[in-house]
Amino acid sequence: MTTAEALKEEGNAFYKNKEWLKAAASYTKGIKLDPENAVLYSNRSASFLQLLKVTKALGDAEMSIKLRPTWEKGYYRKGCALEATEKYEEALACFREAAEHNPKNGEVANKIANITRHVRNLQRKKAGTAQPVKSDDDYDQAKSKLKLGDAIPYSKERVQQWAKKMLSDAINLWISGDMTAAVHFLPGRKDADGDSIAGQVAVEKGFASPDTLENCCGFLRQYAKDMSSHAACTVVKKDDIAFPQVWKKAGWKSGSSDGFFVQVESADVREMWFVPCDHSKGRAIPRDPVSLDVDTFRLLPPLIRGEQ
Repeated sequence: MTTAEALKEEGNAFYKNKEWLKAAASYTKGIKLDPENAVLYSNRSASFLQLLKVTKALGDAEMSIKLRPTWEKGYYRKGCALEATEKYEEALACFREAAEHNPKNGEVANKIANITRHVRNLQRKKAGTAQPVKSDDDYDQAKSKLKLGDAIPYSKERVQQWAKKMLSDAINLWISGDMTAAVHFLPGRKDADGDSIAGQVAVEKGFASPDTLENCCGFLRQYAKDMSSHAACTVVKKDDIAFPQVWKKAGWKSGSSDGFFVQVESADVREMWFVPCDHSKGRAIPRDPVSLDVDTFRLLPPLIRGEQ
C-alpha cells in the first residue's frame, strides 16, 4: 500500500524534474492519507507557486504553519507566495518570522537580504518609476536615459524568468483592475543609475484595425532596437482587441471566456498565454493560464532583432 511518505518522495522527484503539476498531484494524494502532515502542505505550496497558483500556494503555506507553527519552512513558503503578489513588506515579515525559528537557514537569510534591498530600491525609485511611453517626448527621454547605461549580457534564462514574472504581474494587474494594453521590454542596457528597468509602450489603440496594428508594430520595432531590448511582452485584454481576433481561429480552447493575453518573444524564446476569467460578485476572477501556440495565435509579429 502506498504511504504518505512514499507519495512525498514521489512528489519531490517530480518537483526536482520541474514537473510541477505531477508533483502537486502526488502531494495531494499524500495529504489525503496524512492530512496533518505540514511538510506535504509546504511542498505542495512550492509546486502551486511554480504553477502560478498563488492563492493556493498561500493557503497551503498557512496550513503548514497551522500544523507546525515552530517550523520555519511554512513561514518561508508564505513569504514566497506574498512576494509573488508583490506584497513585499508582508513577505519580509514572514521571512523574518522564519529566521526566528531557524536563524541558521541560509535560504531564509538570502530572502531577507534580497527583499530588504528590493524594498529600499522601490522606495528610492518610486518618484522615477518607468511609465508607459505615450508620446515622442516620452520616447526621447526613455531612449536618452537607457543609452547612458552599460550593456547587459543576453541570457535565455533571464528572458524565461522575466516571462514568468510578466505573466504573474499581469494576473495581479487584472485582479487589481489596473491592466492597460501595453508592450513591455526587457532592457539590454542599464539606466544611468546602473539599474535594469523594463520599459513599456502603451498600445491602447494598437489593436483597433490592421492599419493601426501595422503602424504600431513599426514604432515598437524601432523602440526595441533603440533600447537594445532583449525581449518584448504584450499584455492586453481580449475586450481591447478588434484586430486580430485570434480566438476565432481553429484550435482555440477557451470558448467565449473573457480574459487577457500575454505574449513574450525574444531571439530564442517564444511563449504565449491566454488567462480566462470568471465573473463573480462583480469581480473578474482569473483561472489557470492556457498556453497557446505562438505561430497560430500571436497578436504581434516579431519585434526583437534576431527573431526568426
